[in-house]
Amino acid sequence: MSIFLRGSLRIRVEGDCERLLDLCGENNIPLWDIEREDGFTVCLSMRVEHIYTLRRLCRKAMCRLHILKKKGLPFKARRAFRRPALLVGLALCLGALWMMSQCVWTIEINAEGKLKEREVRQLLSDAGLKAGVPVRSVRAQRIKNSVISAADNIAYLTVNIKGSHACVNVYERTVEKEISETVPCDVISGLTGVITAIRVKQGVTQLRIGQTVQAGDIIASGAVTDALGETRYYHADAEIDLRTWYTRKAAVPTELFEYVPTGETKTRSYLIVGQKTVKLYLIESIGYKWYYKSIDRKSLTIGEDIVLPVTLVTETYTECERRPIELDEEQFKELIEGRMLASFALAHPDASIVKSEFYINKNEKTCEGVLRLECAETTGIKTAR
Repeated sequence: MSIFLRGSLRIRVEGDCERLLDLCGENNIPLWDIEREDGFTVCLSMRVEHIYTLRRLCRKAMCRLHILKKKGLPFKARRAFRRPALLVGLALCLGALWMMSQCVWTIEINAEGKLKEREVRQLLSDAGLKAGVPVRSVRAQRIKNSVISAADNIAYLTVNIKGSHACVNVYERTVEKEISETVPCDVISGLTGVITAIRVKQGVTQLRIGQTVQAGDIIASGAVTDALGETRYYHADAEIDLRTWYTRKAAVPTELFEYVPTGETKTRSYLIVGQKTVKLYLIESIGYKWYYKSIDRKSLTIGEDIVLPVTLVTETYTECERRPIELDEEQFKELIEGRMLASFALAHPDASIVKSEFYINKNEKTCEGVLRLECAETTGIKTAR
């Protein structure tokens, strides 16, 4: 393969061939396919790059050199250059192949459960993933959010791009089915706390008000034993009100800062051509200690539907200066407490806060906020026997 790429020659040498072969060996010129026609004529093959050295050695050995055949890529390329139409067609073909390789043409969908591939493919098409779309315009996170928001029965999906092939894995949302009233079941607690009220509609309970229960304890049992000692199983239905307690902690630095833009900006631009990046700037370092960064992308398009694989990316850096935020102790306390209460409300949306206590532990570098909450909650989870 190396000989084909570099090119080779088939040569006839007439004269003192023995001396010429000795000179070739001294000058490290590789020769092969040596054939002797008579005592003064030899045919041999050699690489193109050694032809000028061989001519000099032929003059030294008083031999004559005739080129019989030329082989390899350099000679074929020279012939092709004489046919511009062929070169233009080849360039257009390679360009078309390259542009097609930058697009998604096949989409493989692996759907679990009862999901139908046809429905998933339609959702993906509405989200922007379909045959012919440029690879660089495929945003997996955006497609995932669009499909999940449009379909209630899809819990999660992944999009992997390999060349012009897209592999999509779709996972069905599993919904816990409500236990039928004809199915025997128990009711257990999903929380830990002290009972303030018990409501049993069906089943047997051994709990009482003021008793402490743990998560997983049975509230009401569906197994009922009659006077004859026979046990029968029913569909239990009950719930309890609990008084629960939570402790939350959060540490923040004692010094708070804000970053204010100064108005000074710098920009850097570069081109993305296919998978290659071409920098259009010389200075690598921005020189700002603190800054905000924004990115603007502009793609080269033909009409409205054809997007070429050329994107101009402009990064804008806005210089900022850091300023300390001065808050008194009361404002600092309100800020931390408000954030911790908001975080607790997201984690426990059904909890009703009865009493809260908040205090701060300070040290040299951080302040630790401690939030203690007393809540009223209701629980009761049915589990089949």
